[in-house]
Amino acid sequence: MAKYKSDKLEQRSWSIQEYLSIGYIYLLVLGIISDTIYFNFLGINILSYSNILDVLLSPIIYLTENIIVPVSLALLIGLMYLFGTTAPKIHKKYREKKWYRKMYNVEKLDEKYSTPASIHNLIKVSAVVILLFYLGMGVGRGIKVSEQIKDKVIKLDHKLIFLDKEELNVNIVGSNSQYLFYFTENESHVTISPIQQNIKKIEKIESK
Repeated sequence: MAKYKSDKLEQRSWSIQEYLSIGYIYLLVLGIISDTIYFNFLGINILSYSNILDVLLSPIIYLTENIIVPVSLALLIGLMYLFGTTAPKIHKKYREKKWYRKMYNVEKLDEKYSTPASIHNLIKVSAVVILLFYLGMGVGRGIKVSEQIKDKVIKLDHKLIFLDKEELNVNIVGSNSQYLFYFTENESHVTISPIQQNIKKIEKIESK
């Protein structure tokens, strides 16, 4: 029964709108998971400080905060698609060559490439790659910041200017529409400050 349903999904023609909608929901879930993992390393339950707008914008923020992220994902998925379409052609061309038969199990590859690659298969593989990418980002960022805290090598890269004219050099480790999360000098815990009616300006401290 499960296989029948899977086959029906494979045969079903999906519209671009459906792909985009499902893709956005998938990225939304991954964005929430990645943020939750990252902030847990800092001892913060980020969902307690997030509103619905922060949650809805999380996939867009992840993909736009660093140009390397979308470019890397696009290149990786493009390479997978290229490999998936060219590998069967290469196999068909060289399968009778002696050197090729010594290197590969031709019969096994015949079976593997008997079914043409489909867009559904590409999406499944891409979904796994994106999942690992987001989880890796959450864990990697969390470990990096927690180690910097442990080794006391937090770099103060921003200046906060408050409405009461107080100025503070900090290391910003996260933000959303309502709160700013940062470390101050010689502090081993995150300070959480509301942005509205509190912070007047955030300035980037140029590296010397």
